[in-house]
Amino acid sequence: MGLLIEFAKMGIGVSCVVKQFVERELETGCLIEISLSDPIVPCEIGFLYQEIQPFNENILKFMRVQSRKHQSIERRML
Repeated sequence: MGLLIEFAKMGIGVSCVVKQFVERELETGCLIEISLSDPIVPCEIGFLYQEIQPFNENILKFMRVQSRKHQSIERRML
């Protein structure tokens, strides 16, 4: 994804990237966000893992964040 971001900064086309990865560039005006007439449909992420494998702290944090986001989206849809 880093290469796509750098190409966009150099003016070599348009890139579709995770907004959080370019927040600083958006704030400084180095990059601009293009609004789409048809929004991108949200997708789901699944996790597969071995039960016997202990998780490291980074994986646990990521799963907690994703779980909170999922619960927030479900509440808004109700």
